Amino acid sequence: MKISDHENIQASPGELLKAVLLRDHFHVEGPVKRWFIEKAQIDPLMNFPAGVWLPIFETCLPKLKNDDHLNTLFHLSGYLLKESGPDFVRKNWDKWSPETFRGLTFAAIHCLPIKEAYGLVTDRLDQMDLKERLVCKFILGWFENKQVLKWIEENVQSPIDVSWGTLAARSQFDWEHCEKWLALGRPISLVALDALGLCLTTPRAADGHQYKPLIHPPLENIFKNVLENYMTADPAVRVRRTTEALMSERKRLYA
Repeated sequence: MKISDHENIQASPGELLKAVLLRDHFHVEGPVKRWFIEKAQIDPLMNFPAGVWLPIFETCLPKLKNDDHLNTLFHLSGYLLKESGPDFVRKNWDKWSPETFRGLTFAAIHCLPIKEAYGLVTDRLDQMDLKERLVCKFILGWFENKQVLKWIEENVQSPIDVSWGTLAARSQFDWEHCEKWLALGRPISLVALDALGLCLTTPRAADGHQYKPLIHPPLENIFKNVLENYMTADPAVRVRRTTEALMSERKRLYA
């Protein structure tokens, strides 16, 4: 057993929490702020039940003035409180802000019924101005829920960057939506192309999320025909290159 492991076993919940709150907030490769918590820092806290953490969080929260610390505490509540956390999340939902929305969203997803959590988060997004909403939309990907595809249809805005496709690919993206969006044309057709690329190559995101394959893929000839027809309708260089790359990777759908 490592000395650090022995120390973790001996440490009290309060001491462990303090260590996480005061952790280094920067990646070693540069000044890139990270709000999320490494698994190695969470595991020792999981040795204590939710009944231990709830009163600690309730006592600690009013004392926190630093937004990073608030985000961390809410993030931890998602891991540690779960079914014991609904009242804690609801009571503190008014602390949502552009600085704390990450932690509170994570807590809501893991502590509240999914329908309630989704409604709370989308209501807050709707109250933001357009620029803020587009920056913060990535949190909807944490739901990994098909409802988000409808939100994309209602909120998609040009210019399109890969963040839209990333959101769709994390939200149970399927062929039905892909074909529909390609038929609708820009801007949402560009979202479909980006999402399809992620579903074909299934890379791992920076936060550890593994993209999943396209749901209900079509027959290969249908896939090819739909993409070729779209490339004819929208012959822009970006579209042609992306579509050709997708067709070259199509065998992955059937591996």
